[in-house]
Amino acid sequence: DTFDQVPSLRYLELATESLTCDCDLRWIVGWRRNKLVRLSEDTTCKKPAAMRDAVVRKLKPNDMHCDWPVEVDTFIMRPFVQQLVFKGDKLPFECRATKVDGSTHLVWVKDKQVITNDTSNGISISSNEIQGDSGLLIESRLTIQRLVPENTGTWQCVVQTLRGNKTKSVHILVLKEDTKFCSPSNTTNNKGAFRWPKTVAGVLAYHACPEGRISSYEGAVEASATRRCDARGRWQTADTEQCQYREQLTRLLDALLHTIEGTVPDHSRTLLSWAEAFHKLTAESRAFRDPADAALAADTVEALARKIRE
Repeated sequence: DTFDQVPSLRYLELATESLTCDCDLRWIVGWRRNKLVRLSEDTTCKKPAAMRDAVVRKLKPNDMHCDWPVEVDTFIMRPFVQQLVFKGDKLPFECRATKVDGSTHLVWVKDKQVITNDTSNGISISSNEIQGDSGLLIESRLTIQRLVPENTGTWQCVVQTLRGNKTKSVHILVLKEDTKFCSPSNTTNNKGAFRWPKTVAGVLAYHACPEGRISSYEGAVEASATRRCDARGRWQTADTEQCQYREQLTRLLDALLHTIEGTVPDHSRTLLSWAEAFHKLTAESRAFRDPADAALAADTVEALARKIRE
């Protein structure tokens, strides 16, 4: 109807990253022919995936149908990894998904049973719509106020549409009161401040590195600190080896040492530049604030001497 208000229209380009070529767009095939409107070659399908980059002007009515599997650009559920939680704790869930069409809605399911607001059992659900980068999103939040053993199981967020459903799930294990655990604990060292959550005995806890990864870390997964809660429910010493130092001087010394140890100098000037960089960093020993600075400086001297001998 909108285009019918422009009878002189002869050329049309729909430049958008969200053009969906399904049954809702089938009308455009006959319309452009009846109105003698030429569609730009740049008017291409973006969805569904099987039709991506197809030129709309070359499509036939039968190409435009709604039998494609449902596609959800954004679909996030938190938490997304298995949760070991304690009886009596509070546990919030969050689910967010693209609103595919007017029929789209979110449903919470546990062990194949639909979950609804249940204040008597401490379960509350709230939903709303928000504007995201990829379009309109539907958001739902489910909160269990006080966990009980019966909450153990697989919890799912289901995106339901007339064209089909999409599901994400997470397993929740509610531990009994007599389960041994390590209490929440805070630690601070030259790599930053770490807040360790309540953790089951025998489990290794992970914590993101506050300052990012150290220069020498080359692991395939994201660098992190770890701390084990032993079988007796006592915290062991945290391992922060993969984490970056807090002090800038310490970072620079560590990076220089890593460079020297990992490089084969191809010219004496390379050795000289390393020595000059080291001298600049250590000209004033009073600048050493971290006990690691002296150790790194000593290791750097040894590494330089070794490279000179080589």
